[in-house]
Amino acid sequence: MTESNFDVTVIKEENKDEALKQFRLHVIQGLSRPQKQLSSMYFYDDVGSELFAQIMDLEEYYLTGCEMEILRTHSKAIVENHLGDVSDSEIINVIELGAGDGRKTRVFLTALVIAGVKFEYIPIDISYRAMTLLGKSLEHHFERDALSVHGIVAEYIEGIRFVVDSRPRKSLVLFLGSSLGNFSKSGGVAFLREIGSTLKQGDLFMIGTDLKKNPEMTLRAYSDSLGVTRKFNLNLLSRMNRELGTTFDLKKFKHYASYDPMDGTAVSYLISTEKQTVYMNTSGATGNGDEPERHEFVFEAYEAIHTESSRKYTVESMHSALNSIGFAVQETYYDSQHWFADTVAKVV
Repeated sequence: MTESNFDVTVIKEENKDEALKQFRLHVIQGLSRPQKQLSSMYFYDDVGSELFAQIMDLEEYYLTGCEMEILRTHSKAIVENHLGDVSDSEIINVIELGAGDGRKTRVFLTALVIAGVKFEYIPIDISYRAMTLLGKSLEHHFERDALSVHGIVAEYIEGIRFVVDSRPRKSLVLFLGSSLGNFSKSGGVAFLREIGSTLKQGDLFMIGTDLKKNPEMTLRAYSDSLGVTRKFNLNLLSRMNRELGTTFDLKKFKHYASYDPMDGTAVSYLISTEKQTVYMNTSGATGNGDEPERHEFVFEAYEAIHTESSRKYTVESMHSALNSIGFAVQETYYDSQHWFADTVAKVV
């Protein structure tokens, strides 16, 4: 990796044993609630990540295509309008939170290279493996000397803080995709506020936002006709069977998605199609000796497990949120249908 200008600093790598323990505890707590719930963060094992890559290629999952259109159409303007004052001798930090496979990032980085902006690309992810795969993707698409890349393996805020402290220069933070939608309304605002307080005055932040639109179109994005989203959700049960020894019978669960146009939230569930009991051994999950040897989770017929929420925004609500927590909105860029938005804001 170093021979291709790609270095990695590990601040906090996910400990596999600790992660498995936390996963087990999360499942025990989530399935013991009166309204059963599991976090969407556990969708993304190797199988889940591959299925999500398939989802992003679906015509019904418009989000990826819309943001790709924005970046292909407007990256040059974004660079000229918001980084045009960067001097020829100045190097900027281009920090990205959760770049994934880098397909969208490559479009924007290419615009920076063409414009002659000097920058260090600094992706942040808690997964060392994800960072390695991103590095290979960038190696494949850019000449060896075109990019200086330094990956940070850490949680997002911790990673940003490390970059700001170790590289005291102008920063642009990219939070592409629609990941903010996975937060609750208050949780999303708190996360944005924390990002703003970690950056310096004058730093830039670009965030992707899925906008409210035809409810039927939104719903189809989370319940596609080919059933890939169904497999993606059901893989969460498969993962628990593989890693935690649960006894889920996938044939007895179905995926169901809904969308509330008032609240602007798409919600995914796994529905038990009959009354059943699922078992799981604790294997020392709590670290003490008095927990039961086995947990059982009783499902009534048609009882649901909440697996994911994806909140949609209006441009006005996103601008209002950013302006209220220490950012000044500079400009918003749209796809041709105005289904998705990338907003550039400055820390004030």
